Amino acid sequence: MQDLDQALKYLEIASKIKPKNAEVHYDVALIYKAKANYDKAIDEFKKAAKLQPTFVAAKLMLAETYAQDGQTKKAIAYYEDILKEKLENIDNKRIRLNLVKLYKENNQNKKALEQVNKVLKTDPNNLEAKKLKEVI
Repeated sequence: MQDLDQALKYLEIASKIKPKNAEVHYDVALIYKAKANYDKAIDEFKKAAKLQPTFVAAKLMLAETYAQDGQTKKAIAYYEDILKEKLENIDNKRIRLNLVKLYKENNQNKKALEQVNKVLKTDPNNLEAKKLKEVI
């Protein structure tokens, strides 16, 4: 934990020197997330995504952090937005499976089933998707 505190100290200095550097904000957010300080992590991931709208990793981590913080509706919204962007080099299956779990948590079983079926259409042997489908 002390290493994280030290890294955070240096990154916060870097963010003051380069306040418009999305990657610095992203790195600060990762440390806050690792320390389970979700409010600060969310703020920093938002800054990174706003500064660099094509920074998909920041958006993914923002969605994941919302989910970990119990803010499932916001997590769902971010995951859905990422899928709508139809970006290359993102793991659509992972996003869809995360959405299945969040939809299920929010009693949105129809949407959960739609997403799990999309995963199984492209990867019929996906064990996680098969197991999730059984409990929807």
